[in-house]
Amino acid sequence: MVGFDSDHDEPSRPDLSNRDDIIQFLEQTDITLPDGLNVEKIKSRGSWWAIDNSSFSFRIERHPSGPFSATSPTGSRIPTPARWHVRKRYAFDLTTGEWDVTEQMREFEFDPGLLVDDQMLFGPR
Repeated sequence: MVGFDSDHDEPSRPDLSNRDDIIQFLEQTDITLPDGLNVEKIKSRGSWWAIDNSSFSFRIERHPSGPFSATSPTGSRIPTPARWHVRKRYAFDLTTGEWDVTEQMREFEFDPGLLVDDQMLFGPR
């Protein structure tokens, strides 16, 4: 991997004009990503990209809910009745080489019907 030097002048900054350029830039340079983030997550979940001469940013929505181990009688997994939705904006400043992470939304969703369905199918555990 090539190191990224944020102390360089404007003309030597990478030419990043789209999502694919940024993915390639992150894969080929030795930039430390914020905790819990990796290039694969950025590829698969990154959205709402914003790119300018000195920075880029994207949004990632995560669902950091624990697994719900129940399966239906047909063998398919039953969705979890309780689920977090967390949306963050990740911005990288090409001038300083620093990340800014802003949580934009955190929401807890609970579907009691799924919990009742689980109890009816499997009984108490």
